[in-house]
Amino acid sequence: MVSQGGAGGFSREDSFMSILRSLVSVLVISSGVALVACGGGGTGSGAPSSAVMDDGTDESEIQSGREGVPRAGAPVGSQAYVEIERRIGSEPCERFQIEVEGMPNGAVIDIWLESPEFPGVFGVVGTLAIGNAHEGEFELSTANGDSLPYGVGAVTGLVGLGLELRTPLGLVLFVGTVPSLGAH
Repeated sequence: MVSQGGAGGFSREDSFMSILRSLVSVLVISSGVALVACGGGGTGSGAPSSAVMDDGTDESEIQSGREGVPRAGAPVGSQAYVEIERRIGSEPCERFQIEVEGMPNGAVIDIWLESPEFPGVFGVVGTLAIGNAHEGEFELSTANGDSLPYGVGAVTGLVGLGLELRTPLGLVLFVGTVPSLGAH
């Protein structure tokens, strides 16, 4: 173990373990092991849907928006999608999700999102890793206790923001915007 920074410094072993823990959490996210999603379905049309209780009342309303993210420097045949979902009712939830397909196994993709406070300024809000099936996923869900990017309280605060999916070296793979609820 090599110490750096004197007393209270960090070791290379500590740094390696920190990176390893981060990669494991990214791989868990990219393998689709999300504990809870907002609605798990909706109508598929983007239109609001609701679950009907035994007494005939609606438990919640689910709205979603999903769009393809146009390819920029990504390999031919690869695809990316951005999806937002909102559930209103007894168990409210907000969800922001990125899916990438057709990329090489092991590729790492940084998710850059435009700041709602500073238009034109982008920041990294997450990272995903491409798994053995040539696909990866990143999801933030308030049902899992996650905060939405930039601390917005609802996915509607992300609608229309610019989105770029980049390699860690900065090559832009996909460029698009966050869709509105109801977009498909």
